[in-house]
Amino acid sequence: MTAARAIRLRREAWGFAIGSLLFLVGAVPSYQRAVGGVWTNTTFFVGALFFTAAAFIQLALSGRKPRAAARRGRTGTTGGPPPSSSSERCSST
Repeated sequence: MTAARAIRLRREAWGFAIGSLLFLVGAVPSYQRAVGGVWTNTTFFVGALFFTAAAFIQLALSGRKPRAAARRGRTGTTGGPPPSSSSERCSST
């Protein structure tokens, strides 16, 4: 493993850890009563930023490339073979 990859893995881990910790803190009722609604929501928002950044790092580290069809704007595909015609699906014997 290269040093750059190890650093990105460490950032990913810290991002998930900090985001999860902020989600946990925001869900504690005594914290909510102590700081109020605005700061509770801010806690969740900042936690979501850390969590989303870590997820992006995880995606980048996976090495996955977008499919050509997805880059052309086709949506709603699952990546499997195209659906068969209805007559093929409905044949019972």
